[in-house]
Amino acid sequence: MRLAVFVSRLPPISRSGIGVSVSAECHSLAKAGCSVHVFTASEAALSVPEVVLKPLARDVFPKELPDCDILHLHSLGMATVALEAAQRLQLPLVYTAHSLIERELPQAQEWIRVQHRVMAAAHHVFFLNRMEQAYSQMHIASLRGKSSVRSHGSVSAASEPGARQRKPLIVIAGRLCKNKGTDLAVAALRLVMRAEPSVSALFAGPQGDEDCEAAVADLIAEFPRRVERSGWLERGDLMKTLRHARMALCPSRYEPFGLLPIEALQLGTPVLAAASEGACETLPGAPGVALLQSDDAPAWSRAILHEWRSGALLADAQRSGAAWIAERFDPERQTNLLIRTLQNVQSGFHVGARKAQVPCHVA
Repeated sequence: MRLAVFVSRLPPISRSGIGVSVSAECHSLAKAGCSVHVFTASEAALSVPEVVLKPLARDVFPKELPDCDILHLHSLGMATVALEAAQRLQLPLVYTAHSLIERELPQAQEWIRVQHRVMAAAHHVFFLNRMEQAYSQMHIASLRGKSSVRSHGSVSAASEPGARQRKPLIVIAGRLCKNKGTDLAVAALRLVMRAEPSVSALFAGPQGDEDCEAAVADLIAEFPRRVERSGWLERGDLMKTLRHARMALCPSRYEPFGLLPIEALQLGTPVLAAASEGACETLPGAPGVALLQSDDAPAWSRAILHEWRSGALLADAQRSGAAWIAERFDPERQTNLLIRTLQNVQSGFHVGARKAQVPCHVA
């Protein structure tokens, strides 16, 4: 199978889980025998083994397209090019909805319309959880029968196990914003750090919302030697940090899937996560995980302190977290499921009006 993949950002420029997961997924597809060409707006993207990377402006149709069977759109910023390619070349288009814009950014009306247009035009849409699939099907009737749920890309295996001895560190990774629960994490950690002098914390992520950046800065001012604000950590650096961390916090109010808990559990690092839609589908029964229904900072601080002092989740995560992730998110199985779905889309696509399979040169 020959695929053309459209994604706005790839590591090291990517500042979200999308670029990380797409990079891993494309590598897995190539290892499985697919020909993968990735069109990206990242001019400084890291090379992906066995994958051809092609820089491409978001709104400029490529002068050359490889001979391909199917188009896969991951980023709405590349929607114009992907839709035009599907129309010009008469190829099936699939789209992975890494989030629902109307749930994540309800004020972004233009992007909501773009996403609805893509979902209606695509021949298949992947969602990251069943609740978002059902919600979208209620609003876009044509999605019924042409959508499915799958994991957020291929979850790459950790290269090393987690450390047995842990640093007194709590990791919060991701963009600093209210959707990610940064304000909740700050309020809870302030209570925790006042009660427990051994606790330290790291906020790792790209530039966030002004009020959340200010909240983290205030926490650093109160605990200058115990709280650190780093920039975005590439996956290797994040995994090194999680390998030695005492726990990871994921207080997201909106999270369609969530890679951080999975990466933490691979390393035997326990996770306290908000019971978001994605977490409730991804993490039920996971060893070393506590899902919190509350949006209340004192409740979160009590849960953090309980785990900090008891170590119950740490013991569970170290004993069986990595095995649980390997069984549930095996990269080879996830890749084979994706390939089968793409093959079904391709075989069901009406090829009568399809252009000849030759390299295309278009202005």
